[in-house]
Amino acid sequence: MRRLVIVSIVVCLIASVFGCSHELPTNNDGETDGTEEQILTFYALHSAEFAPYREAIDEFNSNNSYNARVKLVTWNMAEYKSELLKLAAINEMPDIFFTWEAGYLETLVENDRVLPIDELSSRQGPWYDIFEDGVFQHLTFHGKIYAVPMQQTIVVVFYNKDVFSGANLDIPETWDQFLLACETVKASGVTPMFIHGSSSWPAGQLFATLLAGCGGGELYQSLVDKKGWADDRIKTGAEALAMLYKKNFINYDTFLHSTAMDANKALKEGKAAMIINGDWATAGLRSHENIGAFLLPAIDPEFSGAAIQSVDQCYAMSNNCQNNEAALAFIKLLTGERRQIELMDKTGQLPAIKTASTVSNYPLQNDIYELYSHTKPGFLWIDRGMGTEIGSTFNSAAQAILSGEDVDGQLKLLRTLAD
Repeated sequence: MRRLVIVSIVVCLIASVFGCSHELPTNNDGETDGTEEQILTFYALHSAEFAPYREAIDEFNSNNSYNARVKLVTWNMAEYKSELLKLAAINEMPDIFFTWEAGYLETLVENDRVLPIDELSSRQGPWYDIFEDGVFQHLTFHGKIYAVPMQQTIVVVFYNKDVFSGANLDIPETWDQFLLACETVKASGVTPMFIHGSSSWPAGQLFATLLAGCGGGELYQSLVDKKGWADDRIKTGAEALAMLYKKNFINYDTFLHSTAMDANKALKEGKAAMIINGDWATAGLRSHENIGAFLLPAIDPEFSGAAIQSVDQCYAMSNNCQNNEAALAFIKLLTGERRQIELMDKTGQLPAIKTASTVSNYPLQNDIYELYSHTKPGFLWIDRGMGTEIGSTFNSAAQAILSGEDVDGQLKLLRTLAD
């Protein structure tokens, strides 16, 4: 609660520094006065630099009936979260913006910073029908849809097939088999699992995946409702995380300043047997035939197949959007099958729409698509599902446990999230 109060104070200070909030003119009918081209700012992460986005921007800017032009501004993740908070505080959000789902987006919705997408909220019509079932679950508030997903995403364990083969290991299907694989790989002189530590979220991602295997979607919902932070299954997951550190299956102290690129490099070179990450990492790994993927086995067999699964690359329109119809037309352009297939080919992630084919030229990519059919959804990243404040506390606790700090002390900290 103290953290929430501090953040509220910070936001208020930001607003006072930049002056009173003000609204820009909004044109809902898609028409302009014919005198000056409207610039629609499009804020996104660096992934929007990919060719499919650039080509869609060029296509829209060269041929649209709204006298509008999309201007892309990209950020890294840390900068973006800070910038969006500042802009939301002073009510100067960009016209179109990248957003995470669930609790992160909900904060913006509850503060009237996002426009509902009425055409999708009706749950019918040709545009709504192209999307896969369930992709709007965590983008819906008060019965209305507020953002459009480009892709789906899942957290998997990427592994080096050569390392596993050299140690006579099969893909582990149970938690005990996974621990045995880690022990066997460590004995061979290879790091069992590389978790990069330049940010706290990779540690939190592993912790959340362990919790998915302790209680599945039911446990996640109890955390959302703030009833489950004292649940014994949280302790089970935390102790499993601590064990991975104590047994030196994850040498987190060494990885503290490493990056995702470092983790990928170690995996490809066989210096690490496994990494755990979202399937957005597929693009950087799929050209190496010695890389495969599997779901992290559940600690409790009852929740076998429980994994973090959600949507990705979601875009929304702000309450300050200068031309709602033009912005919506651009987002629709991104959801066309051509762009979705191009994104699939570029990123390796599964499209959010129903496409004619999701077959890839890369075996790793096809293997991951197959894993979707074996997954029990219902668990999200804590920082995406429950918002930045709770997520930051959770991720920091995971990072502390992976650094050898006392588990009970971190569990005590996590229990405060129920306040």
